[in-house]
Amino acid sequence: MDGQFAAARDQILELAGTTFHGLRGTRVVELRQRGATTMQIQDQVGMSLRMIERYCRYADKKANGKAAVLSLAERRKNSGL
Repeated sequence: MDGQFAAARDQILELAGTTFHGLRGTRVVELRQRGATTMQIQDQVGMSLRMIERYCRYADKKANGKAAVLSLAERRKNSGL
């Protein structure tokens, strides 16, 4: 399957340098961001619960950090600082 993916990838400029493994991980994170549960993600991508959590850990931290910064900016705006 990797060979077929590589052949197809070489014909799509936007996929240059990607790997099948990397795309699978990206899909896991996208599903999490759209609100899918870990079990739903597992059913779709066939990955273990532990690996799904591992892939999502960084994305979850990044989203939480971004939300905290936006919340702080909003509070500062509303308090007139």
